[in-house]
Amino acid sequence: MAILFLCVSLFFSSFCPVVTEAANGCKCDQLYEISARTKQGLRFGFIDCKGKVVVEPKFLSVGDFSDGVAVVQLGEEVAAERADGRRVVSGTYGIIDLNGFVTVVPNSILFSSFSEGLSLARVNGKFAYIDKTGVVAIAIPEKVEILDEDYSSPEEFGFTDGVAGLKARDGGIYLVSREGKFTKEKAAPLRFDEQGLAITEVNGAQAIVNKAGKYVFGPTQAELDSSEGIYWAVPKGGNQKYTFLNPKGEVLFERRFEEIGYFHEGLMTVKKKGKWGFMDKGGVMKIAAGFTDAHDFSEGLAAVESGGKWGYVDRAGAIVVPAAFSSAGEFSCGLARVQGEGFDGYIDKKGNWIWKTTKS
Repeated sequence: MAILFLCVSLFFSSFCPVVTEAANGCKCDQLYEISARTKQGLRFGFIDCKGKVVVEPKFLSVGDFSDGVAVVQLGEEVAAERADGRRVVSGTYGIIDLNGFVTVVPNSILFSSFSEGLSLARVNGKFAYIDKTGVVAIAIPEKVEILDEDYSSPEEFGFTDGVAGLKARDGGIYLVSREGKFTKEKAAPLRFDEQGLAITEVNGAQAIVNKAGKYVFGPTQAELDSSEGIYWAVPKGGNQKYTFLNPKGEVLFERRFEEIGYFHEGLMTVKKKGKWGFMDKGGVMKIAAGFTDAHDFSEGLAAVESGGKWGYVDRAGAIVVPAAFSSAGEFSCGLARVQGEGFDGYIDKKGNWIWKTTKS
């Protein structure tokens, strides 16, 4: 379906992409980053899930897709010194949608991916949250002094349930509502998981608490973490006995590992005797620890390294895509990015090339 654009130059302008078709029937909420060496240097563009080039490599940098859009850098960043001696960096960034249409935000730096439709940015030297059209949705007052040293981006927490957070220069936290209300707090608010639990600091110890503020587990001197409704504690100081807990704080099982990852699709990467394998939520090793390295499961497959090359296994541990790559990413909407000596591209779950380029 062809899309016609009228490029207008106002506060923000529209930049017409090379390809003006919709994403070729893909039901994904993302495009995939590609790169190429041009006369101007390394540039980035996008393909869709069918391997069709939506935008040829032309951007200086690109971000990940979130909420159906991504941040792209169109122009070089330039530093200028303010009257108070502080250095302010500005450039030209834009927002690209799934059709390759770019909304340009001049004299700006976009710091983050979009969450709940907003992204932290600096526009015309002032901090703000902008929407997907590049319009300032929430202006950040000068009195809200957030971390911003030279080229580093302010430390922030994206919007969740209508509230975001900004790290203040004095170490506190500014909470920001979608209505633009700012509240100063001494510490970041707890972020509760789907079980209604959060891990918090208590006088140098850690504990798992519920929304009523009651302890479910701890306080303890052990380090706590969680994923997919499973919690675990590991003593500080090198003891590698992990205690796994359910949301009631009850012990499920204990295991010794050199290192662990997080549960993804019900399986966790674990390291034993220098090798990686996968354990389920019952403590059963579903895939034996026999790989040099391993990534998380995504869409039913996990990248594993053996003999210096990466391939993919399924949940039963069967090799689905043979080890032939120097690096291998996670699958997203049916595609994974892989690289090797002299090539770079995306494959499907059967190992077929969807898009491939040779490195110059």
